[in-house]
Amino acid sequence: MNKVPATTNYHVTGECFLLPTPAGAFHAIESNSDDLVRTHLRRQLALKTTPKVDNQLLADIYPEDKHQALELLYRLQNLGYFQALDQSLDYPTGPLEQLLPQRLIQLVDSGKAILADEQGFYISRSGFTHEAAEELSALSANLYRIHERHRKLLHNNLGVKSSAWSLVDAAGLSEVGFWPLFFPQVRFTLILSGIPQLNSQAFTEIIACLAQRYNQ
Repeated sequence: MNKVPATTNYHVTGECFLLPTPAGAFHAIESNSDDLVRTHLRRQLALKTTPKVDNQLLADIYPEDKHQALELLYRLQNLGYFQALDQSLDYPTGPLEQLLPQRLIQLVDSGKAILADEQGFYISRSGFTHEAAEELSALSANLYRIHERHRKLLHNNLGVKSSAWSLVDAAGLSEVGFWPLFFPQVRFTLILSGIPQLNSQAFTEIIACLAQRYNQ
């Protein structure tokens, strides 16, 4: 999509399909606050295939104004939240117990990753023993409760917008990190031991798998 010089209009150059980038997927779930950008990203991730940029898609974004919809897509593309594809791409489908482990292992250099629910139980794990996954999942729920109790200090007074927590070594590098993933009415926590690799297609696919089930 290109901006038409010297006007406020936008147009689509050729046929294209929208694929959220890892940055777009992260923005979609990093907060439980709702805005137009986050809502649109979540909707796209909840689809089973990448959508074509057409009048129907534009109407879903801004029913009353096609040009505002195009402007939003242009802005999101410039932010790196979307990439345009020449053809449609299907997201992985199937049971989460089959889809998640092979993608979790790609999110960290050690291959040790857990996806936990908001109650502190793990849904899927890679590299961790059952016992370690249980304990870390319980810890993730406790950490989030601590974060919520101190939200005013962290977000307002200190200006720390992230809800993620990390256990770091003497060099300040994360040994175990906890990232909340927010969907409407439900929250998960991604737990990674080692250097995270969130800028990957595997991360986008995990968020898409969850969005298809929980972005309702």
